[in-house]
Amino acid sequence: MTRPDHAPAATVAGWAPGGAFFVGAPAPGWADGAGTAARFAAPAGLALSPEGGALFVADAGNGRVRVVLLGAGASVSTLAGSGAGCALGAAGGDGL
Repeated sequence: MTRPDHAPAATVAGWAPGGAFFVGAPAPGWADGAGTAARFAAPAGLALSPEGGALFVADAGNGRVRVVLLGAGASVSTLAGSGAGCALGAAGGDGL
């Protein structure tokens, strides 16, 4: 996802059973929190949980998987990743 000026997107917006939601500040970064207190850097993939209560976000710019708990005051937390990334052939990793 990129903006028209080709800068990485830093927000996630959508519609869920509880209504519209918007999370992330306009500028890229990393922070967990509710609404615009959360920060993303180049969210690249989205997946909705089967019950529709959570949205999983591949935060590519931060090397993390984030989860947005949908509903009033949508909040973001980090599910996986440290932001350190992974190099191909790194010890203990498969480079994926």
